[in-house]
Amino acid sequence: MRRSISTFVMVLPVTVFLATGVSAQNLLINPDFDTDLAGWEGPAVWDPADAFGSPSSGSATWINNFTAGGSSFVRQCVELSPWIEGYDVAAHVFIPSAQPGSGYTYITVAFYSDATCDTFIVGFGSQSAVAFDVWTPLNFTGWTPNGAAGAKIAVTNQKTAPGDFQTFADSVYFARNPEMVFGDGFESGDTSGWSAVSGGME
Repeated sequence: MRRSISTFVMVLPVTVFLATGVSAQNLLINPDFDTDLAGWEGPAVWDPADAFGSPSSGSATWINNFTAGGSSFVRQCVELSPWIEGYDVAAHVFIPSAQPGSGYTYITVAFYSDATCDTFIVGFGSQSAVAFDVWTPLNFTGWTPNGAAGAKIAVTNQKTAPGDFQTFADSVYFARNPEMVFGDGFESGDTSGWSAVSGGME
């Protein structure tokens, strides 16, 4: 049975900052679930509970009723213009206590070589939410891989034991980080954008 959290919401405020201290434009559609789940896919329904207590906004909530180890999520595909720099991703999640099942919640970004998010390149995930009965911020920063034309941002509900396990998500954020202007430190084996010379610097 779906639970409402409107009677025991506690808010942990957080602001996503770039290196400059200014938030970049959020690329997601309907990231705050103001009145519905437009732009998102997954098993969630809209709920009036809001991470910041706004009476004019809400959140997405869903129940993972898979067997232990199963996961369910809400996600959105974003078309990317070609850019070689970093990104920031964040979300607020709420896990009610005293549920039949157990698990945790985390955020991920998966990159694709096409704008419709069909051909997978690589994916990255965040730390997990472990707090109960409070809105918990999750966030991480990374590099956009070469050739990425689309990105799929997801909030995932991961089961660890049998029984229904419910998650709420709100204020999801995905944006370019222009302060990160170089590619990775060659960890991926990708050297695009770099050239080698011999005999000194050119």
